[in-house]
Amino acid sequence: MYEADVADYIEESGVPFPAYADTEDSIARDYEILSVPFLAFITKDGLLMLTREFTYAKDVSRILDALIAGTEIDTSDMETVAG
Repeated sequence: MYEADVADYIEESGVPFPAYADTEDSIARDYEILSVPFLAFITKDGLLMLTREFTYAKDVSRILDALIAGTEIDTSDMETVAG
C-alpha cells in the first residue's frame, strides 16, 4: 500500500487517530496482519489487543470503549473500508 492510498483511506473514513503506511511490511509481519488496510489496537507496551479490517471512524469509539471495559466486541454491523 502506498502512502497516498493511506491518505485516501483516512479522508474517506474520517479517522481521527494516527494512520501509517507500513511500506516495509514490518508491522504486518510483527503482528501477523493478513489484510490491508487494517486496524490494530496496540497498547503502549506493544501488546496487540485487536486487529480487524479497516472500519469507519464512527465505529472505532465502540471498539475502544469495549476494549477499555473488557467487554465483548460485536463488529457484525460495522462496515469496512475495502482495500
